Amino acid sequence: MIQAISSLQSGLCERDAEVRLMLLAALAGEHILFIGPSGTAKSEMGRRLASLCSGTFFERLLTRFSVPKELFGPLSMNALVNLICMVGASNELPETEELDAPYDRFLIRRQVSSVSPSSTSGMLKGAVGLARERAMADDSCQGASIAEQDSLPRSDENGGGMRSGYKELSSIR
Repeated sequence: MIQAISSLQSGLCERDAEVRLMLLAALAGEHILFIGPSGTAKSEMGRRLASLCSGTFFERLLTRFSVPKELFGPLSMNALVNLICMVGASNELPETEELDAPYDRFLIRRQVSSVSPSSTSGMLKGAVGLARERAMADDSCQGASIAEQDSLPRSDENGGGMRSGYKELSSIR
């Protein structure tokens, strides 16, 4: 358990409570929702939990008009999977009644704040270390210098970044 917490927290600043709650949710088979501004490691924590548990990670930007078919495809009773824990990330609380039902499916909800000014330098050091680890793990970067890695093309997984009113979901199955 201590190794799992350490692995999930590595390089993150001021996310001890969030990591522990997320691990608790996964162990209990419940879902957790992180709510907070962009750049507060909400999606990264879900990504790490999926990796730790050898689970499936996915992200979807949702609007109030999104339907379950967009997330899961056409419903097939034969294709249903056992969802152990869903980690949701949102920039804001639901504003309309249409979003109350999905919001209620998250037993654990946690407000995630920006890192305090006193921890900013630690956060930047962690980000640089994480970027190096990921770059070196990528086969196209093996043996490449940091300058060479910086010149490689980058993709934006969020299709332009998180926008207000949209949600991200990640899951472990």
